[in-house]
Amino acid sequence: AGSDWDKPDYKEQLSFCKKLNLRIVPLFYDIIPMILPYSYGPGFYPIYEKWFKDTLSVTDLAFSISKNTKLDICKYTKERSLSCPEIFPIRLGDNDFSYENKFPENFPFDKGTPFILSVGTREYRKNHVFLLNLYRYIKDFELYEPPKLIIVGKPGWQDQNIKHQINNDIRLSNTIKILEGISDEELSYLYQNCLLTLYPSIYEGWGLPIAESLNFHKPCIASSNSSMQEISSLVDYCDTFAIDQWSKKIKNYIDNPILRDEKCKEIKSKYKTTLWSHTASCIFNKLQEFYPELSKKS
Repeated sequence: AGSDWDKPDYKEQLSFCKKLNLRIVPLFYDIIPMILPYSYGPGFYPIYEKWFKDTLSVTDLAFSISKNTKLDICKYTKERSLSCPEIFPIRLGDNDFSYENKFPENFPFDKGTPFILSVGTREYRKNHVFLLNLYRYIKDFELYEPPKLIIVGKPGWQDQNIKHQINNDIRLSNTIKILEGISDEELSYLYQNCLLTLYPSIYEGWGLPIAESLNFHKPCIASSNSSMQEISSLVDYCDTFAIDQWSKKIKNYIDNPILRDEKCKEIKSKYKTTLWSHTASCIFNKLQEFYPELSKKS
């Protein structure tokens, strides 16, 4: 369940395991580098594809973190006449915030300032540049002042230098701020105190910040593609690049605080948190089903 493509002798390790008659059961998060190769750095796509094919060739059974990832793998293997193992989707936990809230030391606005939150690595696929253009559109064409926006995430693949764009655009420099390197306690504070969250990703294997937002009982506006639609019907889904849809959703929540509060209450009453212990149990139970010897005493 890790970035094994970085290991130069990975294929040899797999072959060695098979010679020992070990079962190989990987957990696939996604195959996005093969679906959106342009969203990663030059040269990564062939490295990832080789890793995936090497892994697939010796896989006995597999897990995926969403139904969508399973469908993507099945489609990929069918189109290339590759053998596809039995794959079981599992749901990731989202209860990892049992921390005390801590006001971020580098909070970019005055304490108490209303703000919207977006969490995710700053890379092309997460579509942060869309958020910048969304705020430009709101200010230039919708002609209203949106709440402050805090983007939390470290830099990643091809982030289109959004930090430079923000700092050098007078419409954005005092409205959108980037935070990175914050603690779990500080992130907990941001989730707990934001008005709502935004997640405009172009494609996901799951979309954990959406589930985290719901776990904090906060409305989330997210892209209606890939695995994100599996997370919950409580999410406000929009077409990924339909800027007018996003603008209307945001304005509706900001102009109607009662509506926003009702949505928070609905999420609190209806959203069922997934415990990481439940995720682990699902994996172990499925392994026991296929390999009963796991439950035998030595």
